[in-house]
Amino acid sequence: MKIATDTSVASAASVGIVRGGDVASGLIGVLQQHAKTVRREGMNFAKTVRREVLEYLETHSQGATADEIAYALRHSVLTVRPRVSELARKKPPIVVDSGRRGTNSSGRRAIVWLATQPRLEAARDEDER
Repeated sequence: MKIATDTSVASAASVGIVRGGDVASGLIGVLQQHAKTVRREGMNFAKTVRREVLEYLETHSQGATADEIAYALRHSVLTVRPRVSELARKKPPIVVDSGRRGTNSSGRRAIVWLATQPRLEAARDEDER
């Protein structure tokens, strides 16, 4: 004998299980929703790090390497390097190669980056996307 209350049906639906559905299809729904949430959070994190990178470069007019920025912001270089590259690829670029080189954590030569736009303009452009 099956007894389904409104509460149990609502609880199941909240995690992606449809009444009468099987557990596997319910789990697929849960995983799909989780994947969407993770993607959204990842995009928000990348946007936050881009802003932090830009703010850092604006307050350090001599410029900095991606590794120096990562160290100062307490992020992994694997998080910061792509954000610097994204800022450099924007049209027009928000950060540019200064023509100088510093040393990264592995001892290799690394680009010293400079901010090119006032933060408010760059932030406004970013918010419009």
